[in-house]
Amino acid sequence: MKKYEQIEHTGDIGIRVFGQTRKQLFEYAAFALFDLMTKINTVNPLQKRIIKIYATDFEELFVNWLSELNFIFQTEYQLFCEFEITDLTNTFLRALISGEPLDSNRHEILNEIKAITFHALKIEKSVKGNWIAQVIFDI
Repeated sequence: MKKYEQIEHTGDIGIRVFGQTRKQLFEYAAFALFDLMTKINTVNPLQKRIIKIYATDFEELFVNWLSELNFIFQTEYQLFCEFEITDLTNTFLRALISGEPLDSNRHEILNEIKAITFHALKIEKSVKGNWIAQVIFDI
């Protein structure tokens, strides 16, 4: 199963993410975020950190998760390449993320993502039991 695919969206970047579980869906969405930002295979998992995200519902949790990762990148210049969701409910997420500081000699920023939007957001379980999410990144 592929992790994600880009979908057409005028002026922004849209993705569709695929996961066998809800945890995997969140992990693959984070992977897609950083894969679209830079060549994720150039990022090493040198530093680990735990983050916790809260929300009022599952869709907001999904957006808050990606928004927090993008905020960390924008304010701390950290790139991440590994994502492990350790706890997940409809309103709470705990994750172990791994990455390293941005190194302009090794990391090329391909897309600067300004925000994660609720526009056209969809999260659903397919008839085969897998999870699919669609999200738009404001660039």
